[in-house]
Amino acid sequence: MSEAKRTRRDVGEKAARSIVSEWKGSNVLVACDAARRLGQITGRLLPYDRTANILRLSFAHNKVDQSHWSAVNSSFAEGRFGDATLADVWQRYAPIAANDNQAEDDSIDAESLLGMEFSPLEYVIPGYVVEGLTVLGGKPKLGKSWWAYDASIAVASGGKAMGAVDCEQGDVLYLALEDNRRRVKDRILTLCPTRKLLGINLDRLTIRTVAPRIDTGLFAELDKWRAECVRPRLVVVDVYMKVRPPRKKGEDAYAADYAAVVPLQRYASEHRLAVVLVTHTRKMEAEDPLEAISGTNGVTGAADAVLVLNRDSKGTTLYGRGRDIEEIETAMRFDAGRWSILGNADDVRKSDERRKIVAALKEAGDEQTPAAIAKLTGMKAENVRVLLRKMVKDGEVLQPRVGFYTVPAQFGKAA
Repeated sequence: MSEAKRTRRDVGEKAARSIVSEWKGSNVLVACDAARRLGQITGRLLPYDRTANILRLSFAHNKVDQSHWSAVNSSFAEGRFGDATLADVWQRYAPIAANDNQAEDDSIDAESLLGMEFSPLEYVIPGYVVEGLTVLGGKPKLGKSWWAYDASIAVASGGKAMGAVDCEQGDVLYLALEDNRRRVKDRILTLCPTRKLLGINLDRLTIRTVAPRIDTGLFAELDKWRAECVRPRLVVVDVYMKVRPPRKKGEDAYAADYAAVVPLQRYASEHRLAVVLVTHTRKMEAEDPLEAISGTNGVTGAADAVLVLNRDSKGTTLYGRGRDIEEIETAMRFDAGRWSILGNADDVRKSDERRKIVAALKEAGDEQTPAAIAKLTGMKAENVRVLLRKMVKDGEVLQPRVGFYTVPAQFGKAA
């Protein structure tokens, strides 16, 4: 056996011992997690026969009900044929020294890849949050935490997020690292004032106001929570700066941000969780919403999706973009702690602009030119001309003669 293979096998044996040592008790969720991790090292660090035998012995040793073997074995296969690379498992179980240039080969031919089957991604908040890591950004005091609490309550209770989006019920962990228990209670009561009357049970929403950093035990705490859940679906980390590892002296800012977030992204993907990482946006405006996220592009680059809450002269929007979600921009309303959806932002803006034009014509009381309407509404003249043509077609305004517009008689000033 070559030295490289011997080293890989040694690391694999240590990895297997680590996985088995954490597998305690007959809980099927814990068993499936261990089986998936054993599957990930199969063929990458250890041969199939070795890991399969470890799985069978551990299954019996932990006295897992035999009826769960199919689910555990499926998790083992999911780990074997999943998208974890040799580099992934090597980094997890045997970190390579910075000056070691050994490159691991996880090559696969395209035909073999096309023959692999992967479980479809699951939305936790349909259209907005999918399994994986989502960064949620917004300016201070804009309502990011209120949005995250609303989402958490919706998932934990199987209710509606933002008053409109149906969520499948699951277990939620909310790390409210800037709150205390009194404030958390006040927020929940604000969002669920009649929960007992409506029969809303929130025992599947776990709250923590203290948690270790990413580099000092956060994942061990997440593992404990998952082991106690029926179906873990959502973790909210509010806020990122409370769990971010300190930057090393002389470390590149982008590299530091990327390295800090990647472990969260991998954990979320490995365990098929949605992790929402709440952070702030910069004070300076950005043309691309993703550029507004505080820190370098390393934060957004490592994430699977990014949501940005923003408020400007045109209203409040929730913008989203990611690897597995469609680009969205939703007009939002925030009232007394509650977020609600108004509709597609572009449609809502156009509707608001139409209302401005009708109001201006009603106030003027007679025919007006596009230039005059633009001056009355503060809109751009070209935008007014385009919108007036559509409004004439829809019957919202009249064009009694070329270049002049007014409102129909029923919309005019009251007598």
